[in-house]
Amino acid sequence: MVFLGLLKLDIYYSHFNINIVDYIDFSEILTSFLDDINIFLFCIIIMVIYTTLGSALFTQLMTKMINKSRERKINKDTIKRSLIQKIKRPLGIIISIIVTGIGFGLLFYFQKPWILIIVTLFSFQLILQILDLINSWTVKVNVDILYKPAFVLLFFLLTYTMAQLEIIRVETHPDTATITTDTEAFATSKDKVLIGKTDKYFFIHNKLTNSNQIIPTARLKILTIEKNKKQ
Repeated sequence: MVFLGLLKLDIYYSHFNINIVDYIDFSEILTSFLDDINIFLFCIIIMVIYTTLGSALFTQLMTKMINKSRERKINKDTIKRSLIQKIKRPLGIIISIIVTGIGFGLLFYFQKPWILIIVTLFSFQLILQILDLINSWTVKVNVDILYKPAFVLLFFLLTYTMAQLEIIRVETHPDTATITTDTEAFATSKDKVLIGKTDKYFFIHNKLTNSNQIIPTARLKILTIEKNKKQ
């Protein structure tokens, strides 16, 4: 969790050409995941339920559907059955890619956490299907072993997606901040936005010049932040 929290910060601030590791303390690294802990925990719970119950139910359902389909439409010809076995996995992957792609499109358009959770589950299923296909081409292993790399890939994807959503939010619907330091006073705008802060610094990004203003909190006198209502 700590690594994923730091990874999200690094992805987010790297977009604005800031090496965030230079501006945070070790204690902030340890707590960096807490902002998104509810999403992480909810996804973990859902995926645990999926891997213990949902996967078995899904497999049984798919087996019944395939058997019924074979009884109705497929004759006993060995060549046809072999062809179906070859295209079944790739076809399932293609369908999952389309559904997951639509999900990501809706996610980046509406930027809602509940859509992120749904897309995460579809992504998990897609990753498992791809790993299962690779497994069918190589040495056969127990399908349960595939869950470990699937979890790792999924949480990297989840972390990257949350960072990108935060970047989009800041660039399209930034908060309004009024800042007073020991030498100046100014307000942010659509071209000059507050992108974040740590215990010792806060960061202003200028979209027009693609430059950053990094101000130590020791110089801060007043900081007022008004949340954007379109978020």
